Amino acid sequence: MNIQQLRSQIAALQDATMDESKNFRTAYDEGKFDALSAVDALLDSLQEEPESIWHDAKEPPEMYRKYFARYSDGRINGSWERHDDGFIPWKDVVKEHGFTHWCYTEDLLKL
Repeated sequence: MNIQQLRSQIAALQDATMDESKNFRTAYDEGKFDALSAVDALLDSLQEEPESIWHDAKEPPEMYRKYFARYSDGRINGSWERHDDGFIPWKDVVKEHGFTHWCYTEDLLKL
């Protein structure tokens, strides 16, 4: 699921908290709407991460450091750790998994 699909689900859930006059059905629904709005705001911050933290997948991360992978469609997956197992070269890892960029876990979590 990408961020746009998640935003669509959030909007549908928010709409379900209100009646046809756009009034909250219950106090619980009002709280649910507020919580969904907070999640939507968090998605804004995830979309605005600085590009400088992302490295091209052609450049391998340091050994034994955890990283997230980003794909061409915007999905982010991780957290993985690069090991020196001596069997699979970095370029083959990138080719097998198909990601285009990566960033260190601690850099993404600082945002």
